[in-house]
Amino acid sequence: MKTGIHWSPQEFIEKALEVGRPILVEDIFPVDVRRAIWCCVGRDEAQTAVHRTEVIKKWISLIGELEHKEVELKSSLPTRIAEVLKAKRLVLFKTLLEEANHPDDLVADLCKGFDLTGRLPESGVFKQKFRGR
Repeated sequence: MKTGIHWSPQEFIEKALEVGRPILVEDIFPVDVRRAIWCCVGRDEAQTAVHRTEVIKKWISLIGELEHKEVELKSSLPTRIAEVLKAKRLVLFKTLLEEANHPDDLVADLCKGFDLTGRLPESGVFKQKFRGR
């Protein structure tokens, strides 16, 4: 036995408009993640591999171009912080963050160190969320 509610075409459209469009899974992701997904969807495996290789080549080239700035930055840091960060490519990281229009200055935070107590500064990237004890 089948049951249902019969609607005229006009009634069906009105009911559909009341409900609205369904939420697409992609709507729950931030814009940058959606852009990355669609970038991958729009390419086959070979094109994706070529694109990734080009990006990595660009980063490797940047490492060489920025080496003198890395040395300069590390030599300006206090000894303890310089020791902790010696293997990090901070100027490259800063360049990539700027290229991505990231609002925080994470490199400055890394260079001065993070407080282990107190409130964390707002990132400007993530939604503010209160967490109780």
